[in-house]
Amino acid sequence: MKPQPRSWAFFASLSLTAWCSWHAVGCAKGGPTNSFEINIGEYECAFAAAKDSLRDSRFILDRVDAEAGVLSTRPKSSMGLASPWDLEQSTVHDEAEDLLNQQRRTVRVTFEGEGGGPPSSDETVSGSVWVTVHRTQTAGLRAPSKAAGLTTLAIDPMRTSGAVYEVPVRRDPALERRIAGDIKDRVKRRPGTADGSTR
Repeated sequence: MKPQPRSWAFFASLSLTAWCSWHAVGCAKGGPTNSFEINIGEYECAFAAAKDSLRDSRFILDRVDAEAGVLSTRPKSSMGLASPWDLEQSTVHDEAEDLLNQQRRTVRVTFEGEGGGPPSSDETVSGSVWVTVHRTQTAGLRAPSKAAGLTTLAIDPMRTSGAVYEVPVRRDPALERRIAGDIKDRVKRRPGTADGSTR
């Protein structure tokens, strides 16, 4: 018996996996990072740029503390491929993961002065972006390896807390780099900064 030719879906899946792997490696080598430097006299501008960047990405601000140099957001949910208007996904893998799971992202932007102290416009300031992906889990849910339709739910009669909870599952380095890059670009475009036009 002659071996059956492999389906086009197999080769499409293989090609997509290879592309995603190459793309991830390419971004990791020599690419932008989740940190950035702010010149002397530009801290207020950078903090405002960070707020604008998060708001334009449709994140809702939670903590806004310019004195401590901290910006954080409330969790933002997305359905991945089913919600193309969401922009936080950076790869096809992110889109699929958000579609198949109930996930939300939080963003934290921090600024530090020289020596790790509070930021100030009188010195060079370092900024960094941290994005955490949170996933909703169901207690007692047992997913089989063969078919999703065989999933079962174990009930613990002694459990007093809720059966649904949320846990952080990973960071999102690609989104961290994108937000950090956007903040830097916004600072450069603002009048009165070292790289922007004069007032």
